[in-house]
Amino acid sequence: MLPGLALQEIWEITGAAERALFAVSALVAVVGLAGMLVAMLTGLNERRREMAILRSVGARPVHVFALILGEAILLTAAGIALGVATLYIGLIAGQSWLEARLGLFIAAGWPGAREIGLMAMVAIAGAAIGVVPGMENLSMFSRRRADIEALNGSIGMKPRIGNAWLLLAAIFSSATTWRTTSGR
Repeated sequence: MLPGLALQEIWEITGAAERALFAVSALVAVVGLAGMLVAMLTGLNERRREMAILRSVGARPVHVFALILGEAILLTAAGIALGVATLYIGLIAGQSWLEARLGLFIAAGWPGAREIGLMAMVAIAGAAIGVVPGMENLSMFSRRRADIEALNGSIGMKPRIGNAWLLLAAIFSSATTWRTTSGR
């Protein structure tokens, strides 16, 4: 058997395994993004009071949309960071074992251009996923706008968002109320 032919067969086998693992990891990313979408849409219904408080202190629909989009971006970035950290911790912790048991040495280097591109694609997809609950909130806002305006008119309150501390107090208040009413 020729050494070049044997090496070519080995590379073909490992290339097929690498493509299969890439497909599995792509499916994991898609399922994770779908789970995030479902969680955010479910959370929208549960956070109606928080959204109403934000709107009553003067937050415009675009502000609430930006908060929801920011949450999606933050969750996606945290997932990417946690995934990369887990990978490198596993590589560093398992290097000696892999080398001793299997004779394999896997170097833990910085992510390459391909990996950074894949992480960027996941980040963009996560931001795009955040648009869906944001748009749902906008449509919910437009349906309830008449009710909010009637409530504000009946108590003589004109919505404004000039004071960021008032907005933060409303967010903290709604989070505290949610924790106490949900038993957490």
